[in-house]
Amino acid sequence: MCRSSLGNLKSAFKVFIYFVLLTGSINAFAQVDVTVKGVVKDTIGGLPGAGIKVTGTNRGTSTDGDGSYTIKLPRSGRLLFTAIGFKPKTLAVADYTPNAQGVYTINVTLDSDVGALDEVAIVGFGTQKKSSMVSSITTINPKELKGPTSNLTTMLAGRVAGMISYQRSGEPGSDNANFFIRGLGTFGTGKQDPLILIDGAESTPNDMARLQPDDIAAFSVLKDATASTGVEKNLGWWNTIAAGDFDHDGDVDYIVGNTGLNTFYQATDQYPMYITAKDFDNNDSYDAFPSLFLKDQNGQMKEFPAHTRDDIVKQVISMRNKFQNYKSYAVATMDSVITPEMRKGAVRLKATDLKSCYLRNDGHGKFTLIPLPIEAQMSQLAGIVVDDFDHDGNLDVILNGNDYGTDVSTGRYDAFNGLMLKGDGKGGFKPLTIMQSGIYIPGDGKG
Repeated sequence: MCRSSLGNLKSAFKVFIYFVLLTGSINAFAQVDVTVKGVVKDTIGGLPGAGIKVTGTNRGTSTDGDGSYTIKLPRSGRLLFTAIGFKPKTLAVADYTPNAQGVYTINVTLDSDVGALDEVAIVGFGTQKKSSMVSSITTINPKELKGPTSNLTTMLAGRVAGMISYQRSGEPGSDNANFFIRGLGTFGTGKQDPLILIDGAESTPNDMARLQPDDIAAFSVLKDATASTGVEKNLGWWNTIAAGDFDHDGDVDYIVGNTGLNTFYQATDQYPMYITAKDFDNNDSYDAFPSLFLKDQNGQMKEFPAHTRDDIVKQVISMRNKFQNYKSYAVATMDSVITPEMRKGAVRLKATDLKSCYLRNDGHGKFTLIPLPIEAQMSQLAGIVVDDFDHDGNLDVILNGNDYGTDVSTGRYDAFNGLMLKGDGKGGFKPLTIMQSGIYIPGDGKG
């Protein structure tokens, strides 16, 4: 009797153990991530930039230029598909059958949302949500920009309420017009000229004057064009950019390359760097002079030219007479090299931040600029490649840098041998050594 009871107990114990192991296996299987691929499209074709997010998590991605996407999530997960101007759609992975390799294919067709389209404004260089815009937009039909004058800048007068166009000369070659877009209220202190964008690139009235009306697809005048993005005060010498969803939240973030911190140049909000450019000697070529703040003989911070006397004489020969010896130039501030009178009409670019950064997309048109690790600041960045190089489901970054074409006074940038930044899927990056990554890219990256 005792032996029989003991045998039954052992059998029951075995069954209990098997049940626990089986249940544990099922739970473990349910938690394993599966791969889902597919295409998000409308009635016409693939939708680039559509968002795909795992509901209840911060994990997500976006479609490429063809509307294709790939994402990993638990088999029990649900995917939310969104795109501006379309109704969102949520689908459960468990409702689909994987292929022989265990990969799920979920193709989605989104239906247009006419009500949502009313919240989108079309501007001359793209589209923006109305919620991120303030004040007004005026669009000019390019067909209206035709008249007896061949200069586009003089055709704008009278086309937009509040726009004032004025010429300083009628002489051919000097007849470009400047203009204000807020009427007489524009006059006063601060920046008065409008920001001109041609195909998304900052331009000048001189650039506009070279355009033919027949080459213009759309022309928009935006007053107080967009609301704050959160990074408009971070002015840098940005020279390269790469996109990717580095924090799995379904929107596009960026890695932006800058000059770096291993440089003679230094820039802060209080003491920025400038480049002042103009054809100072009227020889039909721009002369560009970088400047930065240094202490003068009295210990006060003043703006000084970054170039040596020899460098500026090569650009503007009249500087030889202005500064006849090195001693006089050594104490010359920027105001004495290029006087305020000479500076009129010059392009003046400003930089307050030289760090290469991770530009995190916080949604709703807001961004946060986060400096990359110090190992990425050793030289200016010339190339950025984004991919999941170690196949852990998180985007990594490979950087290339250096520039041998800089001025003698600055010295060439040659301290960078390439770098791999391992992404953690949360917007963080760990620099890997050459031995860890195998990445070694010496030489002139910009060349």
